[in-house]
Amino acid sequence: MSQIYVGIDISKEKLDVALRPTGEFLQFRNDEEGIEELKKRLLCLPVAIVVMEASGGYERLVFAILSLSGIPCSLVNPKRVREFAKSTGKLAKTDKIDAFILAWYGEAIKPKVTSLSDGRIQEIRELIERREQIVKMKMAERNRLDRAFGKVRESILLVLACLEERLKEIEKEIEAKLKEVEEVREKVELLMSMKGVGKITALTFAVKLPEMGKVSQKKIASLVGVAPMSDESGKRKGKREIKGGRKEVRRALYMATIAAIRFNPMIREYYERLVGRGKAKKVAIVACMRKVFLVHILNAHRLMPNTQRI
Repeated sequence: MSQIYVGIDISKEKLDVALRPTGEFLQFRNDEEGIEELKKRLLCLPVAIVVMEASGGYERLVFAILSLSGIPCSLVNPKRVREFAKSTGKLAKTDKIDAFILAWYGEAIKPKVTSLSDGRIQEIRELIERREQIVKMKMAERNRLDRAFGKVRESILLVLACLEERLKEIEKEIEAKLKEVEEVREKVELLMSMKGVGKITALTFAVKLPEMGKVSQKKIASLVGVAPMSDESGKRKGKREIKGGRKEVRRALYMATIAAIRFNPMIREYYERLVGRGKAKKVAIVACMRKVFLVHILNAHRLMPNTQRI
């Protein structure tokens, strides 16, 4: 029998499962009993890979059970799968269609197998994102507090107290998860040894940029969004600008760079030299972001492959 590519569209209640090239479609409950039935079915087949999207936590149990049983699973970015679907002309969207698109994506793209360690990293990533949401809610409530009086002020203060409690709980959960993933913990400790890089910034780099130490300097700069992109067509030569990249990582890098400009003599001198040459302050900060990231964070902390050191 030829290899089978499995796509699983996951919702809170059920699992929609598509098999390629057989065209078979199955449904199971998204609970331990249903997942065990799915596991038994897949163990009887020559499964090449099972593809599922990271869908807000509903995928964790099925991913853990299938992975522990030795079935190769890949957690993929929903945006990439949607772009793949559009490129093939599949614009309709139902749970069944999505399951077959995931199976097709697995057959055509052959995404890498996601390890259990990667699954735990995904959990940390989700916790960090939740922490960011709570911090934004706290900021919004604090902004309202200045203009609030009486009962409205009391209400805002209660919400702020509740958010502070939730924030502490999330941070404790992050610490607990961090102890389970040695690879991330070691990177965080290395990054925090640099002045200006705090715990959350280090976590953001370690979790949202897992390629650190695995790809080239040029590629990593592009992933962060600090690599200047050419804008040329025919005889026209536009200004090179930074584009794309992971905005959460770039935001964290920006904050680390602002701290480095203040406290790191070498970065401060570099920034002042650029401004002195007439460079706009924003352009100088971006140049410092590249220097801070590529030289200090990656090279100084041995997070680049040896062949790619600056």
